[in-house]
Amino acid sequence: MVLAGADLESRRLRYVNAGHNPPLRITADGGELKLEATGLPLGMFGTATYSPGEITLPSGSVCLFHTDGLAERENRAGEMFGEVEIVSALKASSSRGAEEIRDAVVSAADRFTAVVEPADDTALLVLRVADRERNHPEARFGNAWLRGTSHADRIPPAGSPPLGGRTPEFARPINSA
Repeated sequence: MVLAGADLESRRLRYVNAGHNPPLRITADGGELKLEATGLPLGMFGTATYSPGEITLPSGSVCLFHTDGLAERENRAGEMFGEVEIVSALKASSSRGAEEIRDAVVSAADRFTAVVEPADDTALLVLRVADRERNHPEARFGNAWLRGTSHADRIPPAGSPPLGGRTPEFARPINSA
């Protein structure tokens, strides 16, 4: 599980990662950063503690939060899509809007796996930091300078074993308009 909050004024993202796949940040110049785990996987020990991490969100950067179902999608040869391919898709689409970035990552995974159906749920959230100086169409989102979008339509239906029989409310698709 990852919990994160952004300070829009300082452009800082503070997060706690309880053993989940590390979210990724790609900067406009192509720099990569993994938001590594800050504690043990959630629920392993009742006494586990978690230390927050903090990163900057420079203009043009993209953060991708995703479930293991994205990285672990397999092709016919049993090869996993993996982090290298995820980063490649992010870099190739990072100048686009959040929804287009999300679609590019999902399309890259679909092309990699071809006709193989996902074995696990796939959910992702894209956070793109708009450039305040340019008149970018995503430069304003309410009073914020951030725009996010998610993809969770591959969450198994209620009663499916991977999620214990029901789809939690937080995993349902959101309207990013």
